Amino acid sequence: MPDIMEASQLIQAKLEKKFVLLDTNILIGASTNYSAYQPLFELLEETECAPAHFSFIEFEFVRGAYESENMKKRRMFFQQIQSFPMGVPADEIITSAIAIANVYAGKNHNTASFIDCCVAAFLKRHSASLFLLTEDHKDFPLFLFDRIHVMPIDTGKDIHTPAFYEYNDDKASKLLLF
Repeated sequence: MPDIMEASQLIQAKLEKKFVLLDTNILIGASTNYSAYQPLFELLEETECAPAHFSFIEFEFVRGAYESENMKKRRMFFQQIQSFPMGVPADEIITSAIAIANVYAGKNHNTASFIDCCVAAFLKRHSASLFLLTEDHKDFPLFLFDRIHVMPIDTGKDIHTPAFYEYNDDKASKLLLF
């Protein structure tokens, strides 16, 4: 097992000049307590790993704002982090998400939502250059993904455990997914 310094160098090399999809829970946590999440954004900046999003995550993030003032704050935060919009034809993502949902069901793993399956399909589509940063570890199981780095965040009230995940094509092919 690598020591802390080696692990830090490994994740930096892996993220270098790639993209990271920020899951809704990361966006919510960072928008409400940016200073606690700042080391995470510094890691992305140091490695030139650009935050990315696609419309389903933006939908989840904004839909959680029940008051107009909160919605304005979320939209402003979304603009501030300069998240790169990544697009893919919806039909392709939905078809792939259904296949992933079937694999999850076959593995008796039924906790992921439709949007989580779409996120998984999105990661599959961009597996060469895209990682996921999430705290929803159960929704991205290790039979299909690799957890490559966990970065604990202490907010003063809670400890959060965001982790970087990548889609594993070899694991998927063994599951006869695609």
